[in-house]
Amino acid sequence: FAIETVLKTLKASSKDVFYDLGCGVGRNTFFANIVCGMKSVGIDLIPTFIHYARKVVQECNLTNIHFIEGDVFKQNLKEATIIYVTANCYDQECMQNLIQCLEDVERGTRIVSSGKPIPSPSLHLQETKVLPFSWGMGKLYFHLKI
Repeated sequence: FAIETVLKTLKASSKDVFYDLGCGVGRNTFFANIVCGMKSVGIDLIPTFIHYARKVVQECNLTNIHFIEGDVFKQNLKEATIIYVTANCYDQECMQNLIQCLEDVERGTRIVSSGKPIPSPSLHLQETKVLPFSWGMGKLYFHLKI
C-alpha cells in the first residue's frame, strides 16, 4: 500500500491523529489505526462507503477510529496531525475549498496530497514521491503547515 510508505516517510506514531479526506471505504483510515495505532478519522460524501466502513469498525470491535459522512470542506480538522487527501480529480474550485479548509489546521500538521500539490502559501512542499497505486503509478506531495 502507498499509505504504508506515506506513514513511514512521515515517521507517524501512535501519538498522531490521521484524517483521510475522501476516504472511500476507509482502507487508509483502517491501516493508520490498526497498523500504526493512531486515532483515525475518515470522511466521505458517499453514504454507502461510510456505512460499510462503520460496519467493519463494529464487527471488528475497533476503537479510536471514526467515519464521518459529509463534505470534507466543512469539517473541523484542528485535531489532525496528519491529513491525507486524494486530490487527483480536484478542479480549481475544489482546490480553493481545500486550501481554505486547511487554513485552520495547526502549524506542523503534515498534509499529503495525491495527484497534485496544494498551492497554498501556508503550506511548504517538502517532498514528492512516485508510488504504485491500484490504478498505476502516482505522485504524492508531502506538505507541512507553516
